[in-house]
Amino acid sequence: HPKIKAMVNLAHGEGYGLPLFEAAYSGLPVLATDWSGHLDFLYKPVKHKKSKKEKLTPFFAKVDYDLSKIPKEAVWNGVLQEDSMWANPRPGSYKMKLREVYKQHGRYKSQAKKLQKYILSRFTEENQKRLMLESIFDEDFLAAVDKAAKIKVDDLPKISLITSVFKADKHIEQLMEDVTSQTIFKEKCEWIILNANDKKDTFEDEVIQKYVEKYPDNIVYKRLEADPGIYAIWNQAIKMSTGDFITNVNCDDRRRPDAFEQQAKMLVLNSDMDLVYSDSYFVREPNQRWNNINANTQRYDFKQFSKEALLRQNLPHNNPMWRKSIHDKNGYFDEKYKSAADWDFWLRCAGSGSKFVKHPEVLGIYYFNPEGISTNPEHSSWKKEEEKEVFAKHKDAMLNNNKQEIIL
Repeated sequence: HPKIKAMVNLAHGEGYGLPLFEAAYSGLPVLATDWSGHLDFLYKPVKHKKSKKEKLTPFFAKVDYDLSKIPKEAVWNGVLQEDSMWANPRPGSYKMKLREVYKQHGRYKSQAKKLQKYILSRFTEENQKRLMLESIFDEDFLAAVDKAAKIKVDDLPKISLITSVFKADKHIEQLMEDVTSQTIFKEKCEWIILNANDKKDTFEDEVIQKYVEKYPDNIVYKRLEADPGIYAIWNQAIKMSTGDFITNVNCDDRRRPDAFEQQAKMLVLNSDMDLVYSDSYFVREPNQRWNNINANTQRYDFKQFSKEALLRQNLPHNNPMWRKSIHDKNGYFDEKYKSAADWDFWLRCAGSGSKFVKHPEVLGIYYFNPEGISTNPEHSSWKKEEEKEVFAKHKDAMLNNNKQEIIL
């Protein structure tokens, strides 16, 4: 607003100071103490005329202050700690600076515009994300991020998404919205949805048809006469697919908005790898959206790929992406299994030489559905028998004749 001439903030300690940051990147003069996190963006490097060296210089009206321990009545455990220090602005300095900004507003406005230009170039989303990554991850990960960033969406092959729909009325609406909101859905994805519900069950059908009309070039939808089982449906969908990469999309699971893009880039970067998988957040409440996931949510943490690790645990689990070409060599999912056919297939692929790579970031949300095929406690007895059979079938091949024992 034209009547707002400056931002005045005399807080004892502002942390990063988002109101100050907003004022500064909007080109508004700022009056504040020379203390706390807002100094990260209220100082600007200036090159000395003679030495040509850069020096951080304040581009705001600095108010003098005195430091003192935080008062006992202000202590707030976990937020304002007892041993913290507070900046107490000096009244005389504040009055002088306030008068100065008022009388020399043109000079301070010019200074604020220079700071604004610096902030808009220095504090971009890309730069801040990079600083965050550097503080968390190692050089190998950052190198992979850099390589992935150079891959353009146009360079990615077509990706086939396969989904089996059966009694998914609680999840279908959000599933359709979640998948069609993926960053590369319209440009690079075909989605094959096979509905195994009884013909009388029309709710899922109505929801899916709405999205078919919206994305006719992306969604292939078919109703089946009967339910042949999830792996038979996957096999049928794979045979119908025309993409180079395939990923299963489960009705009750969710993914990060750029998950398909990140997984596809990982496969493009690693031409010797047949499959990419990642960790997921583990939730017990249905239809949890990615943006609503709490930072403390339990993480489904999978090991780096090896044959031994794959024998211990189904590493790809709920959200892998793989090359369609592995089916030429290894066939399809064994339809006699009700829950373990994917683990059996990945072990078969690894036994014939396929390699998998783990994406370093969390890309999915796994819902522990109490009514799911593999998670319903009523299915535990036959599920364990399937797993024992799969383990025994692949044990020798995965251990490469080593004497090492693995307990399932």
